[in-house]
Amino acid sequence: MSFLSRYDHTIDSKNRLLLPAAHRKALDAQNLGAALIARAVLGRDPESGLKFRYVELTPQAVYEDFSAVDAPRNSLLIDSKQIDQAYRVYGSAHMMELDDAGRILLTDRFVNRTGKEPNPRGEKMLRGEVSIVGMGQSIQLWNANELLWYDQRKLERYLGEPLSSWDNIMEESGAPDSRG
Repeated sequence: MSFLSRYDHTIDSKNRLLLPAAHRKALDAQNLGAALIARAVLGRDPESGLKFRYVELTPQAVYEDFSAVDAPRNSLLIDSKQIDQAYRVYGSAHMMELDDAGRILLTDRFVNRTGKEPNPRGEKMLRGEVSIVGMGQSIQLWNANELLWYDQRKLERYLGEPLSSWDNIMEESGAPDSRG
């Protein structure tokens, strides 16, 4: 069973976020436990050039399988590329556990209560409304407004025109106007 769909929830005053029932069910169905690894992700879409940032949650068992492939092998001699890779895999990760109510406690590292921009490492990117997006073997936590903006810009680039030009699509296509 995979993590699917998108849900919107609010971070409570204690920095807790309710994981959707469907995602909790997916964890249970795969016997993955309640431990999740969280990492801040910053990137740029190669096609559009749009920047994005989100927190990625991966079940611990899945994360360990991925990181075993990506992490440098134990060695006394490692280069700076291996150090950077190890930092991305391990140093930037944070362990979280679901509580009995199905919530995760987001550390201050990921939650922006001041409204100021995050630091360059991508921390403190979540605030208020959060979009929880199932991505198969992982879950993405986006600031809801940023995900909406990102989705709109991506779609506009794909369509080659602003979404506002689609407001009157029923009238342009000759379909009956639903207003009467």
